[in-house]
Amino acid sequence: MDEIRDWVEDSPDSSFLGVRLEHLDASRARLVLSYRDENSNPGKALHGGCAASLGAIGGRAVAHAALGPESGPWHTAQMQVSYLAAASAGDHGESDPGPMGPHIGKVPFIGQCGIRVEHLTGGTSRRVMPDAPENADLAGGVHEGAMLALLDTTGAMGSWAETGPGPYKASTVSIRLQNLAPRPRRPTSSPSAAACSATAPSSGPTSTSPVPPVAAWSRAGPCSTGS
Repeated sequence: MDEIRDWVEDSPDSSFLGVRLEHLDASRARLVLSYRDENSNPGKALHGGCAASLGAIGGRAVAHAALGPESGPWHTAQMQVSYLAAASAGDHGESDPGPMGPHIGKVPFIGQCGIRVEHLTGGTSRRVMPDAPENADLAGGVHEGAMLALLDTTGAMGSWAETGPGPYKASTVSIRLQNLAPRPRRPTSSPSAAACSATAPSSGPTSTSPVPPVAAWSRAGPCSTGS
């Protein structure tokens, strides 16, 4: 792992971008690229080439781990990148449920899913959903319907985070979901924890979760969602 981490992070291009290898095994890699102005387009959105580079780096890192250090060299034969929306400077990390936050969890379906409000003001809507049996599928992962419920709630609330309480209802016009991989099963011995987080900022996607690798975001205003 240390050898591959050095191979990833000490590469001149990866070092220039600021890529960090957070997790690696023979079937998957998780890379972290923190937002920096040096990697941005006008409007402080992450340049698409930086985002695409993560896929190429991650694929070669997995090949390195699966085939062993004596294999190689490793090259990307083919790659497809789906850009769901611009990645901008990101969630500010603040936690303020605002005046409406305490009431959202009282909605019957939202309360049943255990979805709670972490932030709902200043143009950012952030929700978390517990890793609970009622949100699981038969394989022990998070049910796709539960993830969609989290996305729908976060995106709809994003408009209220922008405008504040008022006479208008918040509704989801459209959702686009792309499942890149099923979420790993939670070990039966581990305690229940937040399995999903969703953020609807006006400034772009970033979210973290102690149970990888489910994350979701949506954009306030003319709403689009993705995971």
